[in-house]
Amino acid sequence: MHRDLLTLLLLLSLVRCIGTETDNPTVPKAAEGRPPKTTISQTPRETVESDLEDLFPRVGASDFETALDVEGRYGDGSFEEQSIDPDNFRGDVESSKQSAAEIADESAATSETESGPTAEREIVEADIVQMHGDILYVLNSFRGLVLIDMSQPDSPRIIGRLPFQAQPVEMYLEDERAYIVMSDYFDYWQYDDDADPLGFHGSRVLIADVSEPSTPSEMGSMTVQGEITDSRIVGDVLYVVSKRNAEYWRYDTNDWEDTTWVSSLNIADPNSIYKVDEVEFSGSANVVQVYQTALSVAAIDPNYYLVDDDNASQTKITFVDISDPQGDIKVGASAYVPGSVDDKFKMDLYTGHLRVISQDSYWYSNSLPTLTIFDTSPADILAQVSQIEIEWVRTSDTVTDPWIAATRYAQSKLLSNLCWNERVGYRSYTRCRVDFYDLSDPAAPEKAGDLRMNVELTHFEPRGDRMLSLGRQTEGSYQVVVGLYDISDLSEASLLSSITLGADSGSSSSALDDYKAFKVLDDLEMILLPLDWSTGSGNSYRYFQGAQIIDWRDDKLAERGRLQHGAYVTRAIAFKQRLVAISERHIQVVDASDRDQPITTADIYLVRDVLDVYNIKGYQIQFANDEQAGDTRFYVLPFGADDMAQSVAELPVSGYDHHRLRDGDMIHLISINDDGKQMVRTADFSDPLRPRLRGALMLSDEIEHVYGGGWSFYDYYWSPNAGRALNNRILPVTARELHASESGRRYYNNTLRLIDISDPDNPRLAEGSIVMNDYPFINRVGHGSVLYSTHTEPAYDADGNKKTYHVKYFLDRVEVTNPDAPVLLGKLNIPGELVDVDENGSLLYTIDYQFDGFGRRRNALNVLRVQGDQAVLVEVLPVGDEIDRARYMDRTVWLTAHKQPWRGMGDDTIDSRQPYTHLSKIVFDEDGRLKSALGSDLHGYHFNLLDVEDKLVYLSSNYPYGLLVLDATDVSDCKVLSSSRSIGYISKLVRHEDFLYMPMGEYGVRRAAL
Repeated sequence: MHRDLLTLLLLLSLVRCIGTETDNPTVPKAAEGRPPKTTISQTPRETVESDLEDLFPRVGASDFETALDVEGRYGDGSFEEQSIDPDNFRGDVESSKQSAAEIADESAATSETESGPTAEREIVEADIVQMHGDILYVLNSFRGLVLIDMSQPDSPRIIGRLPFQAQPVEMYLEDERAYIVMSDYFDYWQYDDDADPLGFHGSRVLIADVSEPSTPSEMGSMTVQGEITDSRIVGDVLYVVSKRNAEYWRYDTNDWEDTTWVSSLNIADPNSIYKVDEVEFSGSANVVQVYQTALSVAAIDPNYYLVDDDNASQTKITFVDISDPQGDIKVGASAYVPGSVDDKFKMDLYTGHLRVISQDSYWYSNSLPTLTIFDTSPADILAQVSQIEIEWVRTSDTVTDPWIAATRYAQSKLLSNLCWNERVGYRSYTRCRVDFYDLSDPAAPEKAGDLRMNVELTHFEPRGDRMLSLGRQTEGSYQVVVGLYDISDLSEASLLSSITLGADSGSSSSALDDYKAFKVLDDLEMILLPLDWSTGSGNSYRYFQGAQIIDWRDDKLAERGRLQHGAYVTRAIAFKQRLVAISERHIQVVDASDRDQPITTADIYLVRDVLDVYNIKGYQIQFANDEQAGDTRFYVLPFGADDMAQSVAELPVSGYDHHRLRDGDMIHLISINDDGKQMVRTADFSDPLRPRLRGALMLSDEIEHVYGGGWSFYDYYWSPNAGRALNNRILPVTARELHASESGRRYYNNTLRLIDISDPDNPRLAEGSIVMNDYPFINRVGHGSVLYSTHTEPAYDADGNKKTYHVKYFLDRVEVTNPDAPVLLGKLNIPGELVDVDENGSLLYTIDYQFDGFGRRRNALNVLRVQGDQAVLVEVLPVGDEIDRARYMDRTVWLTAHKQPWRGMGDDTIDSRQPYTHLSKIVFDEDGRLKSALGSDLHGYHFNLLDVEDKLVYLSSNYPYGLLVLDATDVSDCKVLSSSRSIGYISKLVRHEDFLYMPMGEYGVRRAAL
């Protein structure tokens, strides 16, 4: 599929489609000198101002000034031209490195000592990675549930997969079933009653039959509103805690208030899951701790809609009874604690007493942490039995009051990590200490001692009368630190051992944010945790990802070997004399018989890094980084659900940073070789089962490079040295020679050169050249025999002064029918950015920008006719919103325009904050006059126009990422055919039969049904 896209990608969101425009095929031609009255995107939410048409030039005009793009301008008032090759564009895929959010605390669940008939219900433990027998079960964000046979650890095999795409939260294994808890949230979302074609934003609980590991199958599932942050299976009931994240700049709207839900699901019959009960809590940044028969909810109140004046700047604690074996939930008593509760480990239930650590730092930084203990035995109240401030003494060197980092309750003991900033000379340093509190008498908690350290902790792990800790240094390179404490007698508590990891340069660990990644293997006297580390500096700097082995023997911690994994490790476990490191990308098996020198014995790759995908003669041609060989190659494989199916042919390609241009069965590559030089080659797929490389051209030093090769996003797609290839066969290049004037001031002489790749066996640098001005030539149009580029020149007022906020756009044209003798045509003054030209080059389509009375850059879609050395305005269509993308197809322009909430609004209303995207189809006649203008509002957040195919319109979205397919037979009443979520931004589509295939970078190829 080919796409003509106009401007930079914007963030989007999936929503339903409502028509707001009607066809007007009989719009009269505007009188000369007056623009037509038709405007695009006149929606119920915002009518285009009646004087908007006066912002833009009149029909018949040939002299134009355009509002300056302030964000892209140079210091001289001009701005950097930007070009994009849409036919080969692949947006950066955002790696999903989110850890499982706020997972249940096993020790907290088992520490409760409540008695009664419901206390015997079995609590099942959960994690995103589980071993059961010889089968390794892995939840993967993109692949779903993956089952790996580990019976021969050094020869692991993927034997089954249950595909789904979501953010894994937890997985339970029980009775040959996998209970999978997944969140639909890859990122924050914008709420709207109409916000999804599927009518739902939220999460899901899925039960899979894994009795036959080679063919796992879905037994039943149930949606759960919001983002699941915690869960717990107790008996036949699955409790899930979920919340929705609001955007607070949309205050007083339905997307302002945060909400938390606690739901109980009966899972006794996996084929018939049903909700037993659900309770709802208001509040922001809710923290929930789940116990065996109860849970506690802490809701802070930044917007003061929960509490009265007597309870301002406090957190509401609610105690919830979940002891009923059938799943009935009873909301119990509530009480307030000062400030906020920052994480789940600051709440704990033990012997009928709820202990809470809070601090008023959310509202007031100069406050001390507070410990509050409640008696939960009264049925109708939370009776406060004690409240004390954490002991603290300010000194002359103290810069800030303390904050509580990690905390952990261990039955009647409490460990807390207190940190503050101190001034030493002219610098400020973070100092920390571990406080030990005795809570054996809930009515009289007391401090037993403390230890000073320069480590800010993120997690404590209790082990009987020992406590392990994980954190990072507060100075230097902030390395990861693991500590071991003796807490058998709090009055004599001591640090037994401590090790700093990655001391050469620096280190980090996913376990700092995801405590379940901190694995303590008691029987092996070992600790495993993911670790990223670096060594060296300057040119010798190296960065590694993997896992760390730590010995824990005789109250001593010892740093042992590391596993170099090559990806962001989420879990490291032990199995049958082997260690297994797991990332979203692959599974690594390691022989750690010598713990100082672990050796990799096997790798299984879960996903291929697919840079592009093509449909050539019915085969799926993937251009990807080889997961094992480490090179780049083409994979030829059948279309289907498995994007890592056995390839039927492969074509390795040397070099790196490959830019691709497709021409029928040929794919032209512009690559950088190992010497840093660029070369042009062609991969021939006329016989997909026997692909081959054709001729090659090494670019000379005078050109330097065509595309930036990935040095940055902007350099790659808008390099000043290249533009769109004409018909994917003629590639324009601006060769730049640096010169110095007599005064020593440096300047460039620019020459336009042409690379002719029409003969795949003999790519060549054409002989012809054209001397250009000081700006680069960036081709904007991919068809015909003329190259088109735009540049800006200063606009001057009547007194000859350069204007500050307006420039003049000019269209440059080069005829290249004969690449060896290009002809420079006269430049044309045009209004704004070029969208496209018609087939014979007589009609130009542009997007103009002008500032309105509120300072907004408003848009107009223009049509101009080339008349000699002038471009004369034929049609002007003001647009009330900001045009995002435009697609020209045989005198028809499809475009999406985005309404920006609040931007430049003179009157701030609830309605003005509701964003939307407007899809338009504008048809012109052979003279460039308007025939019809149709449109629909896509309520919710931004869509990008991705492609148009017959009556199908494809839109990509963000927040969440996904694809929306519309039937635009009647554009004023478009129909949603399908929508699908993805884990990354979708920038390209390939259709095969009734499926769409989308390259997603390190997440492989996404397949979605039409």
